[in-house]
Amino acid sequence: MSDDGKPGRRPANEPPRPASEGAPLPASNEPLPASDESLPPGSGDSPAPRPPQPAPHRYSLTDELPPRRGARGSAERRLPRYDGEPEGFPPTAPLVPGDPQLDSRSGRERRRMPRHEPGHEGRRSPPVAGSAPTDPRARIGVDGAADGSVGAVGQGGSVGAVGEGGPGRGGGVAGVGPGGRAAAETSGDGERRDGGRHAGRGARDGDARRHRAHIAYVVHSLNPGGTERLALDMARTFSRAARVSVLCLDEPGVWAPKARASGVEVHCLWRQPGIDLAVAARIAAFCRRERVDLIHAHQATPWFYSALARLRTRAPRLLFQEHGRFYPEVHSAKRVMLNRLLVVPLTHRVTAVSADVRARLDRYEGVPERRTEVVLNGTMAERGLSPAHRAAWRASLGFGPEHRVVGTVGRLDPIKNLPMWIEAFGRASARLPALRGVIVGDGPERAEVERLLRRRGLGERVRLTGHRDDARQMTGIFDVFALASRSEGVSMAILDAMAAGVPVVATAVGGTPEIIETPEQGWLVADEDVQGFADALAEAVRDTDTNRAVGLAGQRRYEAAFTFEDMIERYANLYGEMIGARRPLDLAAIMGAEHR
Repeated sequence: MSDDGKPGRRPANEPPRPASEGAPLPASNEPLPASDESLPPGSGDSPAPRPPQPAPHRYSLTDELPPRRGARGSAERRLPRYDGEPEGFPPTAPLVPGDPQLDSRSGRERRRMPRHEPGHEGRRSPPVAGSAPTDPRARIGVDGAADGSVGAVGQGGSVGAVGEGGPGRGGGVAGVGPGGRAAAETSGDGERRDGGRHAGRGARDGDARRHRAHIAYVVHSLNPGGTERLALDMARTFSRAARVSVLCLDEPGVWAPKARASGVEVHCLWRQPGIDLAVAARIAAFCRRERVDLIHAHQATPWFYSALARLRTRAPRLLFQEHGRFYPEVHSAKRVMLNRLLVVPLTHRVTAVSADVRARLDRYEGVPERRTEVVLNGTMAERGLSPAHRAAWRASLGFGPEHRVVGTVGRLDPIKNLPMWIEAFGRASARLPALRGVIVGDGPERAEVERLLRRRGLGERVRLTGHRDDARQMTGIFDVFALASRSEGVSMAILDAMAAGVPVVATAVGGTPEIIETPEQGWLVADEDVQGFADALAEAVRDTDTNRAVGLAGQRRYEAAFTFEDMIERYANLYGEMIGARRPLDLAAIMGAEHR
């Protein structure tokens, strides 16, 4: 299997877009934590500027991994480099503020803690107060590192056990208890020394953590997207009954602070271009050190690296979940053969979000259909907007009670086929002057979307809001939800609309026909049928009675098959079967969680 990346992933060097344009939108009934995209660099409670310092020693993410040659053998390919001291990060060892620290391997001086180097591709999310550190050295240090790197960290806690960090002695932080201070200090040979009055509490916290099942989710990142949102919702829910970590291949993402604030650990592996086998080694090291019971890999590339990690440690069970497929897909005989001979045998269970995805896994990934179980996506239903709140939200966008609003939510990516959406909207609005549009989301196609809207003369009729954390609630202000994607697994945006009782117009691609089974539940249009899409929009907007009936039928369909609770129960049972009696999950605690 080749390292092909995630479709629609934000380019690492792409700057974040503003959260919204024009007048600010009113707060929703249940406001969500703001994305860290809204925080400019250096904002918040950052310390006062430090005086100029000598250039620090620069070093790679882990000193245990030597530099390697590039893909064509022409240039060295190193891991991301760090320097400086990020705000909010605890030091790796007691140091005098401002003093350099001696590198234990080279004898050269380096600063107390690494900081993400400006200009390096990949965006580091700022730390959250009370959360575990985000420094990759502190979270993904190689076993037995000689530089005092962190081995295990709890939620919102301080150091639990400290090693000397001497050369070859496996030092560094060995265990951290949630909410406690230094519990015990050990030397490289394992001798324990008293760490103060909190030692007993730190030890008890560590024991409690050891008895809980440990689930590791492997994703590309926690940047906004349907897959990432689902993985984050699952991680937050299962953290009620298990220890949960999220391992990001490429970058933490803007949702990483939200995950840490919910008690979910987030680590980044900083994958390099090409097939980076060091990523598999880091996953294996993390699983050994942190006693991971189960790896849940979301999408094909995280699955590939998670399976390779099991060549080094067979302890964790591996579950692969496929959410959607690439567009267009290309069949690779080498990829299929590699997966069948190596990756599939290392995998315990495989799930797909739709029957269409299951068939594509067989054809393009070499995973036999008989081995794949269909587990439908589920979404949390948002509380309905009051008429007053809905009217105020629409008014903030410039829409009055006489307007009919067609909206869409998703990443502005070529796979969403927004040119077709804009063209069909333009044709429908020529017949319906009261028609207005909203596009919620951000991504690499935003400039092209703005250009097409200007060319069609729709700049005053269609609003671009940018990325919003409350996009699910915004769906409630639409009269019609429209999605013109070229490919979908099971669209979370469609499920959000159906849960809110908003009728859906969508292209009949991927798993969408498995969501909208009958014409009474929504309008399905062939891919690239612009005129058919425009006609469906006009019908859905013009006929109020049909609009209401389709919305109610879609809502019943959601409640019958796509609730978040149903999906969580299916995966809780799967996890229980895979982990077994070694460290069983408390299913009552999981299903009793309040899903917000």
